[in-house]
Amino acid sequence: MAYTTLSARDAPDSGHAPDVIPGSNMPLMIRIALKGKLKPSKLRSELQQIWQTTGLLSALVFTMQQFTSPAPCDTHWCSRGHAVFAGLAMLGTFASLVASVSFQLNVGFVPDRSLCSFLSKYETSMQAPTICLLLGGCCWLLDAGLQAFALHGMVVGWISVFAVMTTLTLLFHLYFRMRGDVRAELVALYEAEDQQFHQKGDEKDH
Repeated sequence: MAYTTLSARDAPDSGHAPDVIPGSNMPLMIRIALKGKLKPSKLRSELQQIWQTTGLLSALVFTMQQFTSPAPCDTHWCSRGHAVFAGLAMLGTFASLVASVSFQLNVGFVPDRSLCSFLSKYETSMQAPTICLLLGGCCWLLDAGLQAFALHGMVVGWISVFAVMTTLTLLFHLYFRMRGDVRAELVALYEAEDQQFHQKGDEKDH
């Protein structure tokens, strides 16, 4: 996992050790909770909602993968490509589903006083549901594009592959851009002295 160091606390004369924060947003939320800017119960609720959404999307893609279906083509490269992409789609979405359910259930049994300490042990693996979902979803789309060659011919097949690659590029661009903007907001909150993740007016609505 990538880590960055906040320059404000790196000054030689500050008397503080470098404040190293993780490069991922979920572990950063744990550090924010450790600083008292986010209640453990709110942190648990936010993470459970994330894992619930990830699990639902994983289950949806898992039902659409076609690893057990025969390839609609007789050529070696097509049948092997279908087996690889469909197999990775099945494995990725299944792993994402199981990991999401596991995290979502287990954090519900951890007391608030030790929740941050518990989650800190899984800073890397708690990213697994999202990563596996992205892997499974991409492989499912690539498998669909590959089958377009056999089902609709070369012209439509190449058009499908181009459309799939363009869609994936745009979606990844949107995901990483939004992820970077969210991280900037979390880092600003982490550095702020008198700000909370949920303002007092917002807490009454939860």
